[in-house]
Parts: sequence; C-alpha cells; structure tokens
Amino acid sequence: MVPRRLTAVELCAGAGGMLIGMHAAGFEHLAAIEVDPKAAATLRRNVPGLNVIEADIRKVDFSPYQGVDVVVGGLPCQPYSIHGSRKGKDDDRELFLAGVRAVQRMKPRAFAFENVSGFAQVTHTRYRNVLIRLFRRVGYDVQLVQIDAQDWGVPQRRVRVIIVGIRKDQTSRLFALPRAPENFRLDIGSALQDLLQENGWDGAVQWADRRRHTHTLRGDKIDRGAVTPTLVGYSGTAPRNSAAAWEDVEINISRRPARAPTSKEATVPGFMPALTERMRARIQGFPDSWLFEGGLSHRDQQIANGFPPNAARAVGLGLFTALEGLEFDVDAVMRTPLLDHDIVKPRRKIVPAPPLAPGSDLAKPNIQVA
Repeated sequence: MVPRRLTAVELCAGAGGMLIGMHAAGFEHLAAIEVDPKAAATLRRNVPGLNVIEADIRKVDFSPYQGVDVVVGGLPCQPYSIHGSRKGKDDDRELFLAGVRAVQRMKPRAFAFENVSGFAQVTHTRYRNVLIRLFRRVGYDVQLVQIDAQDWGVPQRRVRVIIVGIRKDQTSRLFALPRAPENFRLDIGSALQDLLQENGWDGAVQWADRRRHTHTLRGDKIDRGAVTPTLVGYSGTAPRNSAAAWEDVEINISRRPARAPTSKEATVPGFMPALTERMRARIQGFPDSWLFEGGLSHRDQQIANGFPPNAARAVGLGLFTALEGLEFDVDAVMRTPLLDHDIVKPRRKIVPAPPLAPGSDLAKPNIQVA
C-alpha cells in the first residue's frame, strides 16, 4: 500500500491500458482525455466515476489541472510505426508538440509519454532532440527509457520507448524502471489455454505445452516459453511476413472468430487457432473484466493500440519512486491483481471537464525553438 495516492492527468488515454496500470501503481486520475468517442465510451463503461474529456488535446484548456503530480499518455505512434508511413513530425497525427504545451500549462512534477520503438530510430534524431530541448526549456530533465512488455508478464514482443521528464525543482530528478521480478514472464500457452478450451478443443493443452517448452533467443539470453509478435489491429488480412511470424507460434492471425475452436473445427487440415477478442485483450494484458465499446474493428483497434497495463504499472512505480523516494517490493506489487474495487467504483476527486479553447491559438504551443 502506498502512504498516499498521487494524482495524474492522462492524454490520449485510449481504452485505458495505461490508466489501469497507473492506478495499480498508486495514482488517481483527475482526468482522462481521449478524442475517439468509442474509446471514450470504453473508459466510461469500465470506470463510471472517471472524468473523461472527449476532446482533441490540442484544443483543451489544461489550467484546471495545474499542480497535478504527473501527466502521462500514449501520444499517437503511427507517425513512427514500422507498419505506417513513418512520416514522423510531418504526420498530422503527431501530437508531441501538444504534449509539450500540456506539460507547460499543467506544470506537473513529472511526465511520461510512451511511443513505439521506431521513435528512437536515427531517422527521427533531429526532431527527438528538438522535443527534448522544448521540454528542458519548460523546466524538465528528460530521459528516454526502453521497456519490453514481455518482461512484465505480457505474452507478447512489444518494445516501447518512454519519454520521461522530472521537473527540475524536484529533490530526485532521475527516473529508473524497477527491475522486473524473476520468473514473471508469461508464455502465450499459459496465457490462452483456458480460453482456447472453452468450446471443447481437446488439442488446446498440447498446443499450450508446445508454447511453454519453446525456447527463444533474445539478445544474449535464452527465454523459456514463446510469446507472440506485436499485436496490431485486425484488418481481415495480415502482411505475409507478419502472418508467418504468427504461424511460428501456431496462430492464424488472419481470422477473427467470435468464439474458441471446437474439436471438429480442429480436424481441418492445416488448422491453427485464431484469436477471439478476449484472447487479443489477454495478449495485451487487459483484465478479463475490462469491456470494449464500438464495432468489431473499433474494439480490436482499441485493444491493439493499448499500452499493456502491467508495463504501465512498472512505469508508474518508477515515477512514484522518483517523486516520493518510496522503494517498492516490486515482486509483491506486480503479483497483485491490476483491478480492485477502487477502479470499478472509484473514490476519485471529480474535476469538471475544462472547456475547449475558444480559438485555435491553444492548438499551437507557445514555445519557439532557436
């Protein structure tokens, strides 16, 4: 238990992956801002007392939240994704400058924005350095940290970059991810076996055992147990190289069934199980009780775009330690359930949603780069 809960405002909150993890790490959200109405509906459905602001972060007045402890979020990653056009700063979905403006207006003690690993590529070095200078100018020491979700109990290869800033007047100005617990890694067989058995597929146990006993090389170490490739939104087809990577773990990623397979379906030559919505959410690390709003494609996109909650919890523990000097028993904390009654029926400080800016001037940060 933390001695007191710190406050957070989340930008581009999506379906709530980071929100779940930050709450589990000891943070209360004063607001969650999300422009997509389907994702905003997901947040409201799962956390009825949450202050959800359905708006573009470039047009929000953040002044009611000045003094919040942390600002976090998953600013759109498509500009830097290897699956996208990789336009970077020239992509109209790029919102890092809006993130700078939000930090400048709220003046949090710290911030943490996650993005895909492509953000750290050499191609984006100049723009990355511009952002770091901007954050430093508004009073923050900045560092880039890499996190691999599979180290935090997520059965998926999902590497992300976290841009962390600590306000310069804080006693501790250094952020560090906690060390992942030993034997905390979760293989895809153990993660999905029960879901795959739901309709009587008698081969689910053998399928899961093969995943558990697969050894893979990652860097200079050997991991026991297979995890999946990075989950992306379902589009009805999958690129050939992506489909092949999923076939390596005996999953047909090109199908999107409504239910688990039956033993009869498994007799078809070349059969491989496909992923239901709940299986996809389980791979991403969402609790089974978390429900998604919208049509099929909207729900799958929300799941795929989410920041895995346990990875977010690790980031939250690092932020809490940096700000409060509190050392956690990380092994014990990470093995507790992500959800409790506090997040289902939140005892939160409710802050009225701020109005949208009356003009377009708030859409541009009041910052210049020499």
